[in-house]
Amino acid sequence: MNILTDAALVVIPSIIVLPVQMSWGKRFTILGGFWTRLLAIGASIVQIVFIRQLFTTDEDFLYGVYREVISMELVQTVGIMTACVPFLKPFLMSLESGFLRADDVNRQLTITTKNSSKQASTNRYIEIQKQRNLHSKVSLVHTQVPVNGEGQA
Repeated sequence: MNILTDAALVVIPSIIVLPVQMSWGKRFTILGGFWTRLLAIGASIVQIVFIRQLFTTDEDFLYGVYREVISMELVQTVGIMTACVPFLKPFLMSLESGFLRADDVNRQLTITTKNSSKQASTNRYIEIQKQRNLHSKVSLVHTQVPVNGEGQA
């Protein structure tokens, strides 16, 4: 049953994404996240092999069960890891670390300064303060309303 479920989790997104009009690179990136479930199918097949060996060999049951237990843990671990892969890129993009973008502002600031970490954080702080001050001036301009007929001609 695990194999059928994992196969469905590979086939259904493939059917949905392949006809979508986008570049093949983006399609394969999206499908690659779902195609990692093939690893879970492989782990499930290994688990089935070890379960069959457990009941068909003449060795001690308690001695032979370790392979099935390890394969069961492998199936669970691979299943959890492959379920998280499609969400890995959005997670990394939300961190704004600059590893997935070439136009990272923080990295550009550290390149142009001599004391990269201290000066870059100071420059970034100054930029944020400038943006806040600009925003507050704009909001003040828009909120000035004449009171009791003052300022009217």
